[in-house]
Amino acid sequence: MGIWKKIADTIEDAQGDREEVQNLLDDGDMVEALVLVNEKLKEKPQSAGLLFAKGLVLEEFGYYHDALECYDMVLSIRPDHEDATINKISILIDELHEFQAGLDALELLPKALHNENAFQSVKADALLGLKKFKECEVICEEILKDDRRDAATLECYADSCHGREDFEKSLELTNKILEIIPMDIETQNNKADLLNHLGRSEEALKISESMISQNSMDADAWANKGESLIDMSEYEKAVNSLQTAVEIDSTFAEAWFYLAKAYAHVNNEDDALDSLVVSTSLDSEILDWLEDSSFDNIKNHPRFQKLVSKQKDQVN
Repeated sequence: MGIWKKIADTIEDAQGDREEVQNLLDDGDMVEALVLVNEKLKEKPQSAGLLFAKGLVLEEFGYYHDALECYDMVLSIRPDHEDATINKISILIDELHEFQAGLDALELLPKALHNENAFQSVKADALLGLKKFKECEVICEEILKDDRRDAATLECYADSCHGREDFEKSLELTNKILEIIPMDIETQNNKADLLNHLGRSEEALKISESMISQNSMDADAWANKGESLIDMSEYEKAVNSLQTAVEIDSTFAEAWFYLAKAYAHVNNEDDALDSLVVSTSLDSEILDWLEDSSFDNIKNHPRFQKLVSKQKDQVN
């Protein structure tokens, strides 16, 4: 019931309408609550409280752009509305991945908040998204001085180290996270990925197989298993694992890339190229990975050269 109370409590200027809205929220009827708020906004279009309530409901529905528009309207009426600013920042960074816009919005919060760990944590997330890894890590280290068991900050720090390819440090931090939340699936999969990067394929494979035994629909675990099998020269098995990964999640760009590698190793040229096209269309940064030696036997193919040209255009 937390979201309902929060919405109702923010309608400071709804006056007599508050009880009516509160009853709908207490019943968990967001659709009717949204209808009511819209009706009340026709009467009071400049009500910051009603606009903020509408933004919260839209956010719950996953209509992030519409919610953002509501929060901007709130801020145009009440520039000092901290909750609207905070929710706007959360949407920009966490949902829309507009990291610079989120970072800019952070600066609009009162200076008194800037030294708080919550503020610095959000700033670190934005810097990570912008690939400003060193700046991100400085903030993470400061936060961890106050709380060495802050799992969210450890995760941000580990992701930053991974981004700049310091896999040893990222693994060290990931192990610390697992000391705090040992059964966290995402962190276990991250550990397997890091072990693969460090050439510790057999250790990674054990983790991946354990994850799959717990959930056969874990696309990350199947992809990690496929990567381990490629490193162990078990190419046919790798193809099977990676096919499973992309069947579970057809938008998994990295899994498509490793599937292309596996196909290339078994001389399945057409499927390797098809998989490469899919992976690079899903994530253009994968174009930077084309120099992988797995593709030596197809690097002269016209379709591969077309991808190389696309990568060069991207750099220029």
